[in-house]
Amino acid sequence: MGTDGSLRMCSVVRKGRGQLDFTTTVTPVPNVTFAFDVVNVLGNPLRRYREFNDVGDEYTRQILYLERTYSVGVRFRF
Repeated sequence: MGTDGSLRMCSVVRKGRGQLDFTTTVTPVPNVTFAFDVVNVLGNPLRRYREFNDVGDEYTRQILYLERTYSVGVRFRF
């Protein structure tokens, strides 16, 4: 209940997070391209909170640790 006696809905808040991705390609010869990608270079977790009163106090509800992903590829053109 709120401070005025009204029913209060508790919300789930997801804080913003920065995600940095990196991609590069190299074409050493006209028909061959090498590609390299890194997703989530910073490795920042995603945090969700639940507010539990009118003042805005909150507690951590969930923390997701998203992994860093690497990929390498080669493209050929005929």
